[in-house]
Amino acid sequence: MNNKIVSLSLFFSLICLFIACQKESDSNDAQLVTEIREAINLTPTQQLGRVLFYETSLSVSNTVSCGSCHKQENAFADNTRFSVGYNNIESSRNTPTIQNLDSGFERLIFWDGRASMLQDAAIEPIFNHSEMGMREPEFLITVLESLGYYDELFTNAYGNSEITLERIGDSLGKFLRKLQSDNFNIPEHLITQQVLDGANLFHTKYDCSSCHNISNSTGYNVSDEAFGGINTITQHTEFSREDLIKMASSNIGLEVEYEDKGVGALLDDESQNGKFKIPSLNNISLTAPYMHDGRYETLDEVLDHYSDGIKPSPQLDSRLKDWKGDPQVLAINEDEKEDIIAFLNVLKDEDFLTNPDFANPFVKVSE
Repeated sequence: MNNKIVSLSLFFSLICLFIACQKESDSNDAQLVTEIREAINLTPTQQLGRVLFYETSLSVSNTVSCGSCHKQENAFADNTRFSVGYNNIESSRNTPTIQNLDSGFERLIFWDGRASMLQDAAIEPIFNHSEMGMREPEFLITVLESLGYYDELFTNAYGNSEITLERIGDSLGKFLRKLQSDNFNIPEHLITQQVLDGANLFHTKYDCSSCHNISNSTGYNVSDEAFGGINTITQHTEFSREDLIKMASSNIGLEVEYEDKGVGALLDDESQNGKFKIPSLNNISLTAPYMHDGRYETLDEVLDHYSDGIKPSPQLDSRLKDWKGDPQVLAINEDEKEDIIAFLNVLKDEDFLTNPDFANPFVKVSE
């Protein structure tokens, strides 16, 4: 019995020692963050959102922030097929870019368009069990309250230092709203004959612009299939959210039958299986890998798919069918692929990619 008591006592002593060491380690780590780089063109609320965006303490392991997966140098996408969360579990879909989310006739956030409010979309990953892993809002608030720099940031943003989940979501949403990228003014020195040839192929011969609208910050053209072939959305005065999701998404024949059913699963509608939101082509050369599951590592592979790889999915977008209703075989030749990729490569907003107001604000210095 005495041996058992001694063993238990030793066990609990070791546990307490581990916790104490962990707290000391956490404290030392926190002391490294002694400066926060100020933003020049952000409001106090947006500045708070920017700090929270790069705050690893939003994850239960203190290792993952929003900025871990949404990287500025990749137009706020990730450069890996599936992002890894706090517990080293991979995400089920490729991390999409979060540029220009507050644009267009409606916000459609995530690959299936399930979120419409930026503040809600920003909060969701924090409590996702495989992303940032926070269990409850109260614990998150306690963690942020323990970090000294948030008193001033919340006071500047909201008039007092109270930390609430609503304020966290609101400030993150306001920062995300600032991430606007414009690639519509291509520098003249980049406009070569090859780029012009690629633009012509994109807009005419292969009609890529029937889905991808590069002159609109939403990045997509809506489909009228859900409304029996009505030509333009301006003929409608009201849309349900379900209608909007259907119009802004497409099944491009990646599979005959999709394991991830995308919009079909969201809306519980088999006619929408395999549909995912049409992505923006802004900064497309930096957002690889491509598609909702990151299956294509290069733009060349993407064009190979559209050239002769479209599969006969029952829900295949009509814009990708020939006159017989079969998947189109565009047979894009190698020279044309090079021209189209040259055009896509100039759709790059260098100011957006290097804007210091969007960069990680934490300057880590040792005492």
